[in-house]
Amino acid sequence: MSNNASPAKATALPDRRLFLAAGPAAAVMASLRKANAEESPLLALIAEYRRAKDAYGVACRADDEHPDLPRLLDEETAALEALCAHPVSSVEDVRAKSGALFAYVDYMAMPEDCYTALLRSFMA
Repeated sequence: MSNNASPAKATALPDRRLFLAAGPAAAVMASLRKANAEESPLLALIAEYRRAKDAYGVACRADDEHPDLPRLLDEETAALEALCAHPVSSVEDVRAKSGALFAYVDYMAMPEDCYTALLRSFMA
């Protein structure tokens, strides 16, 4: 039996479950599109630190006397300091930041000022 009083000119209504699920699904998709559209500054800092660290590592493995080592080390240090100082605003930020630092700072200890900035950023 149809919901329509006049089946000749009315369109069928969607299933009630489909109708109720459409609102939350649309909201989730909109938030995902927004999240993808605007990249987190923290993710950009993580990517920059990884790039700088990898460039320095490649130069070190190629030649201990590589002419770009001082510049590459300065770039890596600046990227590390920027990442450590950047405040976190969500649990996802804490996970991303700590994961990046633990994964990429395994070969040396961070300078004390980086540790201080890192701890302050988690309290912000």
